[in-house]
Amino acid sequence: MHGTSSSHQADGISLRPIQWPQDAEKIASLDASYSSLYTYETRQNGLGFSLHQVERAEPFHKSYPMEDIADDARDADVAWIAEDSSGKVAGLATAAYQEWNRSVLITGIFVAPAYKQQGIGRSLLELIDKFARTTSARCLQLETQNTNVPAINFYLKAGFRLSGINVDLYDPHQVQAGEAALYFTRPLAPA
Repeated sequence: MHGTSSSHQADGISLRPIQWPQDAEKIASLDASYSSLYTYETRQNGLGFSLHQVERAEPFHKSYPMEDIADDARDADVAWIAEDSSGKVAGLATAAYQEWNRSVLITGIFVAPAYKQQGIGRSLLELIDKFARTTSARCLQLETQNTNVPAINFYLKAGFRLSGINVDLYDPHQVQAGEAALYFTRPLAPA
């Protein structure tokens, strides 16, 4: 795994590379869920798609299996953990350089609900950006769900643009009806 061995601070939160196996139990305790009163409905029109934000009668809630997130972190080129002063995990980020298309794929940025809106996601994204600049990457890429409006808003605010939709990526037996994959890309501006 690449990355820096130094720690960074983000408003009382320390950011550092994940260390295996000692961080495995901490990562398993991370609440990587999200809730949203809004989702984006996908509509197909010929060869195109459009997204329409709709308000739900009840909030959409999703939790990710922590074993999948831990596997992604182990397989990533870089992985960081965000901890509060008591050592509780506030978030984590993982990314991998893809030589074939010169991109850095963000495989996950997760911030626990109790720590959202504190700049942790932005600080983790900055670490990924710094890593990308050590490679020959031309852009950052990621995938999220049309139901994860908080993440969509975060990525749009961070300069990402929608670059694709896949309405059939997810197994319909494992997700709620209407969940689709949204792909976002952000070019790496010269440093």
